[in-house]
Amino acid sequence: MSANAMKVLEPHSDPRLAPALLERANADPAIAALVVDQSQRMSDAVRQALLTGIDEARLPAPARLELADVMSSASGTEARRKAIALQLADEPSVQRELGAQVGKWKVSWASEVFTKLRSS
Repeated sequence: MSANAMKVLEPHSDPRLAPALLERANADPAIAALVVDQSQRMSDAVRQALLTGIDEARLPAPARLELADVMSSASGTEARRKAIALQLADEPSVQRELGAQVGKWKVSWASEVFTKLRSS
């Protein structure tokens, strides 16, 4: 699956797209990262299903950070988003970017992430 294939799917709002994309994304971290990136441009229904169904454990740290960022647009994901951010605070490769992102997110749990980042 390529970025071009994902762009073809962007205008579609049928939530049945999500299970097919998730099946591929949860089997291949590269496709998962692509799905996270492209989900920002998909309809609300499809984006919601993708962001709640993707297995973040299979994503590399930068893609998990992007997932946490994009999750702000999906309802019911705040606890999972916080958990991802706290896990990423232990990832040296994304700590700087995480600090910048959390500052922009304006979430009630930002201080927990900043405390963890300072202790790392």
